[in-house]
Amino acid sequence: MAIRTINELFLTAAALERPDCLLAKIGGSYRPISSAELVTDVRRLASALVGLGVEPGDRIALMAENGPHWPTVDFATLALGGVLVPVYPTLTGDQAAYVIADCGAEVVVVQGRERLEALQAERETLPGVRHWVLIDGAGEAGDGSTTLHALLRSAEMMDAADFERRARAVGP
Repeated sequence: MAIRTINELFLTAAALERPDCLLAKIGGSYRPISSAELVTDVRRLASALVGLGVEPGDRIALMAENGPHWPTVDFATLALGGVLVPVYPTLTGDQAAYVIADCGAEVVVVQGRERLEALQAERETLPGVRHWVLIDGAGEAGDGSTTLHALLRSAEMMDAADFERRARAVGP
């Protein structure tokens, strides 16, 4: 079978059940993240995004440094037929707000309290943003935002068959 989409690539790679699909640097050393852990987080986040009202074609902006959160947000977004909009983490708040407003993002996922506050200071230029997600932390982030951890914990994992059906429905 020829792989035609990133979703098909994800589903194929996830089926390999690798114990070290990703490596995350935590506390100065690398911790392996298995395919099963990644798939669980992606399916949970996809379910949480559906709960936030994300539909095919919706834009999700991601302003973050490299880390395991990147493929999690990326694959969950793509599996739902959404569009991931990467925003350089070195941009200032007003520069990032311009990109976010221009693409029409409804969900903004951001790493770092300082970045979140800089973006939220530009709220009046971002009327389309309905949800703010802070990658760091464990609970509610305040200021109308939540954390990625809280989203993952609160969402029921999307049924594997439903997840695969949604992911395969997205064309090239």
